[in-house]
Amino acid sequence: MKTNFSIVTIFILLFGCSSLQKTQNEQPEEKVYIFDELETLDEETKTDTLKNKLEELPSDKIPKKTIHFIVQVAAFSNKINAQKFVEMNSSKTNYELNIIYKDEVKMYTVQLFPFDSIEKAEKARDELKKMSEFQNAFIFTIED
Repeated sequence: MKTNFSIVTIFILLFGCSSLQKTQNEQPEEKVYIFDELETLDEETKTDTLKNKLEELPSDKIPKKTIHFIVQVAAFSNKINAQKFVEMNSSKTNYELNIIYKDEVKMYTVQLFPFDSIEKAEKARDELKKMSEFQNAFIFTIED
């Protein structure tokens, strides 16, 4: 029995190592492509080509994305708790608190209206964070 085990072990070692070396030897060589036959352009042609490309893209056709900055102050799993939070805390701030349902997380969030700059959103968040009710306020962005 001991001899059979030894023979099997030697057999595995011999053929296992040789298949590894065979696999390593069969790896394809890395190919390098060299593009020597490129057309060279003089400076005038380069400028003219760039102008043509820019003229092909009218500025009114380029979609402009608008980024909004939203301060979120709380989130609740049910609407009643979100409404209670708004009722209890609306008088503590000059900002209007809005309840927004987020289907992707199945939560009712309490947020301020979107700001058009990060500076305005940071100012509002920092003011709110001074109060214990809003200490977890944070900013996130959305694009139109």
